[in-house]
Amino acid sequence: MVPEFLRTYSQDKWDRQSKAVTESDIEPLIMGQLTQERDALDQANQFVFCDTDILQLAVYFDYYYEAKWPTTLKSLCQQDSGTFYFLTAPDVPWVADDLRDRPLEREALFHIFEQALKIRDLTYMVLRGDEKARFAAATNYIDTHWPQ
Repeated sequence: MVPEFLRTYSQDKWDRQSKAVTESDIEPLIMGQLTQERDALDQANQFVFCDTDILQLAVYFDYYYEAKWPTTLKSLCQQDSGTFYFLTAPDVPWVADDLRDRPLEREALFHIFEQALKIRDLTYMVLRGDEKARFAAATNYIDTHWPQ
């Protein structure tokens, strides 16, 4: 399992400097995410599950900074193949923490993520409901499409 590198990086920056992530953090975020993914692939038996990936970084970068994606990030998003996505619907209660913001924009952001998947013709499934329902739907999909 590859954890959400953006969250780890952002929380560390907040804890150490009381500062939020900015556009200048994109390169270390890309490198950190890719390093975690490569490490997981090196140790994987069959699957690697990533909480987030480069495409997620790109969507957030564009959403928060209204900036064009760096060339590096754009090319990495286009290289993604063989990946299946579980996209989680914003139908669970929002929980505040040091990093979460914009609770009223969850639905809009969900559609932006979905559009990013559709534009790239990436395969995905929307998970809805509570944690138990989402887990059941995801494991059922995996068991059906990749039986052991």
